[in-house]
Amino acid sequence: MNNDDIVEEINSIIECDPTVEVLIGMLTENTGRAMMDSGDAYGRNWERNQGKDIRAFMNAPEASIDKYGCINIDLFHFLRQRIEFMPEIQAEFDEWANTEENKSENWYSLMSEWCERRKSEYGGFNSYNGECLLSQTIQGDFFEHEDETYLMLQIHGGADVRGGYTAPKIFSVYEEPYFIFDWDSYTIQSVGREADPVWLDVRNGDVSDMEGNYIGGHYTLDREGVERDPLLDWLDSGKLEWDEDKSAFKAPDGDGWIEVVAPQSY
Repeated sequence: MNNDDIVEEINSIIECDPTVEVLIGMLTENTGRAMMDSGDAYGRNWERNQGKDIRAFMNAPEASIDKYGCINIDLFHFLRQRIEFMPEIQAEFDEWANTEENKSENWYSLMSEWCERRKSEYGGFNSYNGECLLSQTIQGDFFEHEDETYLMLQIHGGADVRGGYTAPKIFSVYEEPYFIFDWDSYTIQSVGREADPVWLDVRNGDVSDMEGNYIGGHYTLDREGVERDPLLDWLDSGKLEWDEDKSAFKAPDGDGWIEVVAPQSY
């Protein structure tokens, strides 16, 4: 595929889904260099994302697990499957933010004031403040507009979580606003297996087997009367064997490998 074909493909995707363009803009936005952060030593999120185009973002795995058992849910995929950019409301906010009285204010203050004036039953949040597997931190707030609930969102592009957030953008959230908080959920499943599959669904701290039977909380997996899935032994003790060639854990009985699947969009 030559460069013209690549550009045409990218433009086609953006035209069909402007949310993708906005999210990539946020993920690559230069959020500055805070004097006290550690970005010069370890790198900032926005710096790591420089040079990535839409193909790089789209081709990244939705979820992954490393040999230390750390699970990562890709923020770009997570968001694009859950939210839709609202350009008309965004234009209203941008016009208000650029008035003489507001243009010297910081983004967080403007976001907070805008949402406070249009108060929603859903409060503000920062994903750093709880269990979160997203590849980058997000913060935001909800507001009401013409009897609908919308999300004003910032992505953390810096190093120190206390600063380095993007300009806020406005989105609708598919189905229910709380679906944006599904950032600590995932499915562990087997691949390349000859015997019956192994599969666990971990959703907001609750663990279920592949038939949907509730097993227990993430740290209390021994509910009496439920046959113990072999993957529970790993969740409890971390003893699965890592296969360097496959860059994956072997299944508990050595038949196949384990992969992590991101929480499904709604």
